[in-house]
Amino acid sequence: MLRYDGSSEISIFKDKYDSIVDNEIIPMLEKVNDERGFKYRIWGIIISMPISIGIGYLAYLCFSVGDWMNAFFLICPAIIIPGVVALSLEDYLLKKFELKLKTPILQELLTSIPDFYWQETPVVPEKEIEQILIFPKAKSCEKSFDDNFLGKFKGISFATGVCSYAFYSKHSVPFYFQGVIIKIKMNKRFSGHTVIVPNKRTTSLDLNEGVGYFDYYGDLKKAGLEQVTLEDVAFNHKFTVYSTNQIEARYLLTPSFMEKLKDFKEAYLANEMYCVFYKDYIYIAPNTGVDLFSLFKNPEVLLTDKSKFENLFAQLESIFNLISFFAIDSCLGL
Repeated sequence: MLRYDGSSEISIFKDKYDSIVDNEIIPMLEKVNDERGFKYRIWGIIISMPISIGIGYLAYLCFSVGDWMNAFFLICPAIIIPGVVALSLEDYLLKKFELKLKTPILQELLTSIPDFYWQETPVVPEKEIEQILIFPKAKSCEKSFDDNFLGKFKGISFATGVCSYAFYSKHSVPFYFQGVIIKIKMNKRFSGHTVIVPNKRTTSLDLNEGVGYFDYYGDLKKAGLEQVTLEDVAFNHKFTVYSTNQIEARYLLTPSFMEKLKDFKEAYLANEMYCVFYKDYIYIAPNTGVDLFSLFKNPEVLLTDKSKFENLFAQLESIFNLISFFAIDSCLGL
């Protein structure tokens, strides 16, 4: 976990956060723990049973008149369809249950952190994501946004939201991103546009022109970005840097910043990490492969299991500590 001068403030946040979890959230969840999981499976079975009985009866009628072929073909869906219906209904009810609980719980939890709020609408809109070139462009793309937070720490405004992107192309390997996008407001405006992406040896992206993958390099080149060569061998092994301003990029990407970016990737257990300097913002996107802020989707985990709340705070703490680093980094001008 990243730790800087803001640790004392974060400890105060954590104490208040833990108090809310122990005294308000957990007691409330104990009362509703039985509303999901087994109960939803029972509802799925009850609703799917008439379908199974109906199809089974048709199979019986076919069997009774000697129509063995149709009887066989009806028996299969009589077994499969109810299971599909039951699972689909359970998934729908679990999502509805999570939405019902998550909004008030997150709003209550975040009262432990001053100037920090939760909202449903994306804090980093789709158009902005395309403009900053943090991901490759593709005509066929599925995307979703969830769990958006707005806040201010050490006088620095920031926003973070869960984001899922899936890119498809006839001539390329699919590109998937599921993680968070963090947007941090700077007190200076960057003259260039700098993009840090995972090295092609560790990602499905192909940064070379003319190869049958997403032509991410082509998107960057059209925007005037060229590859920046850095002296840090370990960093170059994991990341590739592109910028419209080579001098500024080298000035911004100090050894300490590059080390903190690698630490942040590890703190989020991310498979890949993306970062952009654009106008007066820094964008950081760890690709974790999971919904980091999902609290109640897994019916096998008790609602009262405190680990999910501890993980949520740990992820927020990583953001606060990264901002603390930015606040003392003279090259970033905070």
